[in-house]
Amino acid sequence: MDTCEDNGLSGASHFRPEFLRLFSDAKARRFDVVLREALDRLGPKLADIAEFHDQVTFLGISIHSVQQGPITPMHIGLLGTMAQMQLADIRSKTMRGLRSVAEDGRNAGGLCYGYKVVPAVEGTGRGARRDHRAVDEAQSAVVRQIFRDYANGLSPRRIALALTAEGVAAPRGVA
Repeated sequence: MDTCEDNGLSGASHFRPEFLRLFSDAKARRFDVVLREALDRLGPKLADIAEFHDQVTFLGISIHSVQQGPITPMHIGLLGTMAQMQLADIRSKTMRGLRSVAEDGRNAGGLCYGYKVVPAVEGTGRGARRDHRAVDEAQSAVVRQIFRDYANGLSPRRIALALTAEGVAAPRGVA
């Protein structure tokens, strides 16, 4: 028995290393059953799930899920459609939430290099503003230098090498 896990990678792509290995091992007939937590873990779209099912069943390999047991074409049609609809719903709700955060004047994303978090609380409830962003003077000087160097014709690689030589910490803290 072997495990294929693409931890931290979006299931929206079939170019995940472990998924590609799963399919390669299937073609080499290294197993006769694929066991998944749930059918929707095979891919984000009905067409992707159906294609994978068709290809592995042609090779004599069955797909089972912890939730549904052996997967049949009926499972593919019904559960694949439900999975695709659920993904679209989650995407829509996420985008609506991010838009609402931005419309409230709050940061809807991560912290950009050149800025810092300034803890602050103004107001109460949903409309309260917390953790303002402010320019980090030391980092913003680095950003301005990067833009100057690039405008003067230096390649991104040369700029990165120069910053490393100067001991400038990268965005994640490693020089």
